[in-house]
Amino acid sequence: MSVPQSVFLEASSTCQLRCPLCDTPGRKNKPGTIGWGSLRFEDFRKFLDRHPQIRSVSLSTHGELFLNPELRRIMAHASDKGVELSGISNLNTLKPSTAECLVRSGFSRLMVSIDGTDQRVYEMYRRGGKLLRVLKNVRLINHYKDKFRSLSPTLTWMFVVFDHNEHQIEQARAMAMGLRMGFLTRFSWERGAKAGNRQAVVRERAFGVVSRQEFTRKYKKPYFAPCLQVWKSPQINWDGNLLGCCMNQRMAFGNVFRSGLRSCLTSPSYRAWQGVITGRRRVTPDVPCFGCEAYGSLAGRIQRGKKDVSSHL
Repeated sequence: MSVPQSVFLEASSTCQLRCPLCDTPGRKNKPGTIGWGSLRFEDFRKFLDRHPQIRSVSLSTHGELFLNPELRRIMAHASDKGVELSGISNLNTLKPSTAECLVRSGFSRLMVSIDGTDQRVYEMYRRGGKLLRVLKNVRLINHYKDKFRSLSPTLTWMFVVFDHNEHQIEQARAMAMGLRMGFLTRFSWERGAKAGNRQAVVRERAFGVVSRQEFTRKYKKPYFAPCLQVWKSPQINWDGNLLGCCMNQRMAFGNVFRSGLRSCLTSPSYRAWQGVITGRRRVTPDVPCFGCEAYGSLAGRIQRGKKDVSSHL
């Protein structure tokens, strides 16, 4: 197996918000496999030194990347190594010095989760968050982009659609344009979600549906299918444990900081898991795919001889 050029490496598994459908807040008292902590700069530096083929790192999956106390050093070192960084943030926390480093280091892409255009609607899901603070931080990043005449990071307003905020989609799009941000809608993880203003939601999506469940029924495949990540951009926890997939919160396949990425990717347990994903092995309770809503999408496509196995991210 060739070692991939891209990885997801969690900068921080902690978060300051209490979003009701997110399991991150609960890990503070029940850490589980993901735990509650931040990537250390020394671990990041040694990881890049040991794996010079890595050219792209996404820093956020389960937590808030700007809560990492060593993030400025991490971004600066990645810039020195020519490694492209990207991430997703709720942007409720951002120091001016971090915003400046974000721009000067050439951080590539930042998606900002903003699910409302006023505080009342915004905090219905982003509990503990302050919309005005988020918008202020977006403007802070734009300030440094102007100061240093930089096009990066490209900023995208990510709007997760719920029943309580669907009426604000058009207004959010207009606000994003005024803030020099791209705009993207995503369906929530909410089970049985139904859009009241179906026409407005469908207009925002090329798929012609209003929920993840309706997408699955219509297209006979999951809306979110990250199975290829196990090969192309494996998920690494902040402590170095190889998770492989962003959906896996049950088990680790070795530690890349101690053993190296290639050793973990070629371990018998990881190769056996890949066999499950591609349909060569039977899914059992001792693999991450057991009970996963995305399981079977990649195996089915391979068995039908199709080449398009990309996720719907």
